[in-house]
Order: sequence, then structure tokens, then C-alpha cells
Amino acid sequence: MKGLASLDYGVIILYLLATGIFGSSFYKRRSTAREYFLGGRSMSWLPVGISIIAADLSAITVMGTPAWAYSHNLELFWNSAG
Repeated sequence: MKGLASLDYGVIILYLLATGIFGSSFYKRRSTAREYFLGGRSMSWLPVGISIIAADLSAITVMGTPAWAYSHNLELFWNSAG
């Protein structure tokens, strides 16, 4: 079977609609871009720092783990399982 099934297209369309509705709920707040990106300057440095580190580590893990597992013959999986 080649291509996507009708259920796949339905899930994609539902996802796009849900994302659009969720995003438009933030648009209705009418905050400026400065308030959006700075969070109204209401957060302390600790949660901001944790968020930045978590996002960075997540990206490194997503990109690096498959390459490492390929080059080390899934050694990471066996070390985690044992």
C-alpha cells in the first residue's frame, strides 16, 4: 500500500485544526510581541534557565542518540535495559 490512508489524512487535518484553534486562543489576548517573548518579565531566572537547558538537552538527545546507537550497535539500549 503506497501513500497515506484516509485515516492518516483525517488525523493530520484534525491536528492542524487543533493547533490553529489553540494558537488563535493566544491571539485573542492581544498581547504585544514583546510581552509574548519576554513573558511579561514576570518569571525569575531559575525557571527560564531550566527551560533553556531542558530544550537544549532535548535537541541534543533527539539528534545524537540515533547516531550514537547506529555507530555503537545499539549498545546504549543494552546498557539501559540492564
